[in-house]
Amino acid sequence: MDTINEIKRDTLSALLAAGPPSDESIELARVVDRGIRSANIIDLNSFYLEEDKVMAIYIDIFILDHDGNLIDASALAAMQALLSCRMPKVENGKIVRGEFVGKLPVKDKVVTCTFGKRGDKIFLDPALDEEKGMDARLTFATTSQHICAGQKGGWGSFSEKDVLELAEMSLAKGNDLRALLKE
Repeated sequence: MDTINEIKRDTLSALLAAGPPSDESIELARVVDRGIRSANIIDLNSFYLEEDKVMAIYIDIFILDHDGNLIDASALAAMQALLSCRMPKVENGKIVRGEFVGKLPVKDKVVTCTFGKRGDKIFLDPALDEEKGMDARLTFATTSQHICAGQKGGWGSFSEKDVLELAEMSLAKGNDLRALLKE
């Protein structure tokens, strides 16, 4: 048991000592955040405590290992965290630690679908090897009702026809992904 705790401490120390985030980490955080924020699925009025005083919510994702498509995996993890989040009890403008009044009010579920492109081939959910060789990436964030954000990466391009087809595919695949999330 001590060995496991030492490994956990060493891993956490390495993560915290890694320095500033990489450009890829910053882009990952922004794409996931943009999807959630632009969907307006959280009632921000529920974060009000009193004049000039509000609660905040943070989602930290520590990636220990992966085989590609961190955007979609991180978006799913962030959405599941929001669905699992409990609202603290508030009395006289102060949070009562350890007491909760229910779950975070979430109106819908946001998921992302990421497509890679290499030459004239387009594929969904790129693995790490595919990401290393792709010319372009296109990610759509969707709710059950609409597309709420998009992000294109890489030097390659997508035609208007491709974008419209991938948007429709994102809405359909998004329903499958939303079904994986637990309330």
